[in-house]
Amino acid sequence: MDTKNYRVTIQGEPIKEDEKFLKVKDVVEFCCISRPMIYKLMEANKFPPCHRISGRVFWLATDINIWRSMTPEHFHNQFGKKLKAQAEGAAA
Repeated sequence: MDTKNYRVTIQGEPIKEDEKFLKVKDVVEFCCISRPMIYKLMEANKFPPCHRISGRVFWLATDINIWRSMTPEHFHNQFGKKLKAQAEGAAA
């Protein structure tokens, strides 16, 4: 399946219909880190990217659960290059 036109999880899988979307306050609570720290880690490619729909920001529960299962450094080692390439592609 070509996923270019679909939103995907951090692992590159298309988002499923039953995927849970988390608001920033939920992510802060689940991850036990502050909102500014979330954005700081995202900038360093050590946290899953947020998605925007109609001006609202949310994270995929699947991505957050993956992040919670590893350290930020391990997350960066596994997904950092991919996230950086996605960010550069979106900026171009």
